[in-house]
Amino acid sequence: MKRHWRAFLFVISLFGLLSGCDDVPPCENTWFMHDHRPTDCPRDPGQRSHATFMQFENGFMLWVTEQDTIYVLYLGQTVPRWQSFEDVFEDGMIEYDPALNVDQPPYTFQPRRGMGLIWRERAEVRNRLGWAVAEYEFPFETIIQTAANGTVYIRERHGGLFVLDADGADWLLYEANSPAS
Repeated sequence: MKRHWRAFLFVISLFGLLSGCDDVPPCENTWFMHDHRPTDCPRDPGQRSHATFMQFENGFMLWVTEQDTIYVLYLGQTVPRWQSFEDVFEDGMIEYDPALNVDQPPYTFQPRRGMGLIWRERAEVRNRLGWAVAEYEFPFETIIQTAANGTVYIRERHGGLFVLDADGADWLLYEANSPAS
């Protein structure tokens, strides 16, 4: 069994343990999550935001309001496994295209507004995600934070954690209270 040792100093006084300091300098920012923290420092302090979540036949879309960004997460192994797009939808634009409903499977829906615009205008997104499985998005409050290496961490609507690799090659979801892997 291979062991990795690191220098660690405890400062002890008459009143007990005061502090411990590692040989690694502290991070300028701290992680918002308590579980599944990476070993590197966050690039930013984390941003609280309103968000919406929509599930599709083959993936998800997340809209992070404060960033005006829509994240597309695909099921399956085709790369990229996730992409992000600027939300360019503005009030007054067409929310959905009835002409696309010709091929709509039963009990599925065409996404609307910003998510719908990306889905309609980008055939590769539409073909990989399939149709929405609910008529409307689910609103929630999130926190989003980026690691120094570019990995994106987004709090999921039920308290879980989406982890999006920096290069789009993979993503995973830790459900709330799931054990660390």
